[in-house]
Amino acid sequence: MSDTNQSEYRFAQDVALTAPKPGFHLATISFQVRDEVTILWVIEGPRNDEIGIVGNRTNFERTYVLRFSLRGSLIETVNGMYPLPYQRTMVFNFYQPDGQRPSPIGVDTATTVFSSLRAAGRPDPDSAAVTYSLSGRPLAYAHQNQVMAAITGYQRGWAHDQVVVAGACALYVISTPDAIGSAVTLTLEQVTGGLPAVITGNVGFGDSIMLTS
Repeated sequence: MSDTNQSEYRFAQDVALTAPKPGFHLATISFQVRDEVTILWVIEGPRNDEIGIVGNRTNFERTYVLRFSLRGSLIETVNGMYPLPYQRTMVFNFYQPDGQRPSPIGVDTATTVFSSLRAAGRPDPDSAAVTYSLSGRPLAYAHQNQVMAAITGYQRGWAHDQVVVAGACALYVISTPDAIGSAVTLTLEQVTGGLPAVITGNVGFGDSIMLTS
């Protein structure tokens, strides 16, 4: 997930080539929860099992800066999923490790519809609409049945799964006060029209998009 051409890193700085830094801007995701609008950049992490999230949420009276990371075996496995750029719909089901619900992150299903427009010079869809169906607890906005999101600016060749899963995890982080510093284990079922693909892994929520060790 790295590239030797450092000039292509959106967040690259003029430092040693071996210095850890976040990589490509994978996509932008935005959604509204109650009276707040959230805009997030999903960024390639410095390691294959990491995704960085930066952005903000606002109710137009106060704006909160967001900066956190998703790390763990679940992210590494999602990163290894084969991209399906011509698939127009995709469903992710989220479960507890034993297959039961509600899911540990309070999102039961993410249904994605990709754009039919082509990005400049490539066949990959450059945007998508997602509806996140909520299971209620532990999300603070349990009175809502779903959250609708828009994803824009997909980068060529990247699996779409990463951003959809990152959006579900981001909903958990911004609505759960003690999420940062914690970790959950969950099962994902990906349905794209063929046989479902099922993975189980852990994801931890860090307060930085960089390595802190």
